[in-house]
Amino acid sequence: MDRSTQANTANDTEALQRDDVVCRISTSAELASVSSYPKPLEQIGFTGVVLPEGVNGDISPIEQLGIRVYQDDGDRSFLDLASFSAQSDVSARAVWTELERAPISTFGVDLTSGDRWHEATTLLQMSISPVPIVPVNEALLYSSQFREQRELLRSAVFWRKRFEIARHQTNLIHAGEDGLLIFSVDSWLVCINQNTEEAGIDLGNHGSMWLMLGTQRDVHLHGSMLILPAYSAAVVANELAR
Repeated sequence: MDRSTQANTANDTEALQRDDVVCRISTSAELASVSSYPKPLEQIGFTGVVLPEGVNGDISPIEQLGIRVYQDDGDRSFLDLASFSAQSDVSARAVWTELERAPISTFGVDLTSGDRWHEATTLLQMSISPVPIVPVNEALLYSSQFREQRELLRSAVFWRKRFEIARHQTNLIHAGEDGLLIFSVDSWLVCINQNTEEAGIDLGNHGSMWLMLGTQRDVHLHGSMLILPAYSAAVVANELAR
């Protein structure tokens, strides 16, 4: 017997936990497609699915993977990271100010939109403590066209969960009135460049460093200089940062 969302979903405001990584399915049609083959949700590393009001369907295949399903009651304290957009005046300072208000969760951006800045925003979302809620659709989960975006998301989720990023305090290093944001979390340095120009960041000579994650192939370390093309982001490991 099919199990409807009305009977089996929890109120996500109460149920979300600090270490959760959650996706959001926006339509009943998308839910039906994902429920028919939910394995990619598990492969990416999601711990839960949030459904907006009115999105209904059989959720049992998702739950059988150990992924919790929540009904969004619209009463969550969250930060919409779409505001960190390269399409308008970007202010890393404004975004950081909002993060300091300690939202419960962050709502991410559509990685299938074709906007380059979305990948950098997603890496930012995975690097901060609020519970990330990532919009997903059939294209992101199944299409070969978005394999790179899917793999970036999987890698970022694995890094977040493996090193318990949500449990560590972030330390601001730089947040400009432009789109350059730099902060540390545990032994990791996170650098986000949401500008139209390339940024070079001198990391100094403080122990061995290596590039853990980058949103574009052109993101690289050149000696102690981290090179970030326009609309890109990176996570750098530093063995002496602890």
